[in-house]
Amino acid sequence: MSKTFAQVMGILMTLSLFSVNVALASENEAERQAIIERIAPTGQLCVQGQACGPDAPPPEVAASEADTPEAGTPEEEALPRLDGEALYSSAGCAACHRSGIAGAPVLGDSASWVGYLDKGMETLYEGAIRGIGAMPARGGNPRLSDEEIEAIVDYMVEQVE
Repeated sequence: MSKTFAQVMGILMTLSLFSVNVALASENEAERQAIIERIAPTGQLCVQGQACGPDAPPPEVAASEADTPEAGTPEEEALPRLDGEALYSSAGCAACHRSGIAGAPVLGDSASWVGYLDKGMETLYEGAIRGIGAMPARGGNPRLSDEEIEAIVDYMVEQVE
């Protein structure tokens, strides 16, 4: 497969992911809120000795807090660490970063990351959030939050170091 063909295919794949995500993101907000209200839990089971009620963290936070070291002062709450690897796999990042389509730095290939890592993490985050080169903003996935993008970038950089 020629390099030009691979680049064109990569761009087409990115554009198609982007258009699907834009369509999904533009759903009627009122409809979305109605669904959230319909599927919200109607009650809560409280076990003696465990946090319960309005002050209790959501189950997914409580389960992951044990794995997250607390940073800073005791007053600061420890936030769960987003799983950059899972986000990378599910957000479509691998479509370009597995093979280097359209000049994307390849996951785990230190040579393809030369020039990117020297700019610092804040610049990498900003490029991933706003778009850089052939990569659209948020990698073409507008549903990703800034924190999720940062977790993905952290994961990708960890694979190089």
